[in-house]
Formats: sequence, C-alpha cells, structure tokens
Amino acid sequence: MTSLKQKTSQTMKPATAAKKLGIYLDAAPTGFQEGVVSREELSALQADPPQWLQELRQNGPHPRPVVAAKLG
Repeated sequence: MTSLKQKTSQTMKPATAAKKLGIYLDAAPTGFQEGVVSREELSALQADPPQWLQELRQNGPHPRPVVAAKLG
C-alpha cells in the first residue's frame, strides 16, 4: 500500500508578504491585510504587480527598511 502525499501550498502572514514585497502593510487593501498569502500568490504579485501594488511602491507610504535604503 502506497501513500500519496498531497502537495500543500505554503502560506505566510500578510505582514511577512508585505515585508517581502517592500510595502507598508497598513496601506495595502483590506483583502490583502486580512488573508493569507501563498508562495504562488507572492510570486504572481512580484512578477505582475496589480495597480494597487505599483502605486504603493511608487508613492508610499514606505516601510522603514525601504526609506532607509533610499536614504543610504
């Protein structure tokens, strides 16, 4: 008898995903803040960012590490 393992998608908290995307979590849409983000979803957001993500990256508000990197 062989057991088949189902491949489960790894998920992360919205705060972790926001950090990886370089955005301030409180400025993200409510749906993003309240859900969980899978690695596949994160990859899709990085590869083809939606309008809200593009605007946040361009106009802010920016998290501390992003501001620090810009200031040097």
